[in-house]
Amino acid sequence: MEKQQISFEGARKRKIHLDFYHNPKIVSKALVLFVHGFKGFKDWGPWELMSEYFVQAGYAFAKFNFSHNGIADNQYEITDLDAFSENNLSTEIQEVGLVLDELKNQFFNEIYGNRIYLIGHSKGGGLAILNAVYDQRIEKVASWAGVCSFNRFAEHENPKKWEEDGQIFLPNKRTGEMFPVKFQYYEDYQANKDKLDILSQAVKYDKPLLLVHGTHDETVLLKEAKRINEIIPQSILVEIENANHVFGAYHPYENEKFPKHLEEVIEETIEFFDL
Repeated sequence: MEKQQISFEGARKRKIHLDFYHNPKIVSKALVLFVHGFKGFKDWGPWELMSEYFVQAGYAFAKFNFSHNGIADNQYEITDLDAFSENNLSTEIQEVGLVLDELKNQFFNEIYGNRIYLIGHSKGGGLAILNAVYDQRIEKVASWAGVCSFNRFAEHENPKKWEEDGQIFLPNKRTGEMFPVKFQYYEDYQANKDKLDILSQAVKYDKPLLLVHGTHDETVLLKEAKRINEIIPQSILVEIENANHVFGAYHPYENEKFPKHLEEVIEETIEFFDL
């Protein structure tokens, strides 16, 4: 397996950091791009191990950090809270496209032709579905524990107070740290609500879609996957019995094997991509 690391300019002149993996001895079946979720990042938990697994299955694989996800010098922890506070949904939608542009410029025809598949986890699942509606280069999507709405990230019981205070603080359950989100997040969502409405945009989705969700997901409830499954008739819903929001994964992750539930998710996804 060959790994290449690339950095290039994203929103507001902050860098996007990208990892690209492939087997140089073969022409890959397709490129799989992984889109992380809220308070997520490309080197969280077992995502590096997952990259190797997809390459072994015959795919080129890429994972990246959004420019404003808060990763700075320490690639394994969110420490740049100023950047995190300036993130918004429109920036992330745009940056998925920028990543695909960069991958096309660097590797496109030589390594994986023109087949592009997306995996999105949690909020990344919603982003992946929307990007597939807007970007015809994307042929398939697998949404892992994906959201059906961005309201949880952008709405607030008291937006007036959010505006007056300038920011709200959201807890990181793992570390106990409070992460700031500036009012611009809410403003961006309100200004682009139609474009960012996953359920209303889903009626335009005309590609294969895999929805994988744990039955014991307490962060994003299973009913969210079922809502999308109802709207997109060609979608496939796979329920992972007793799985939580991260399918048994955790951070940091130093094991050489996947948690049982995550292994199920990956195998279901590869089977779907192989169709």
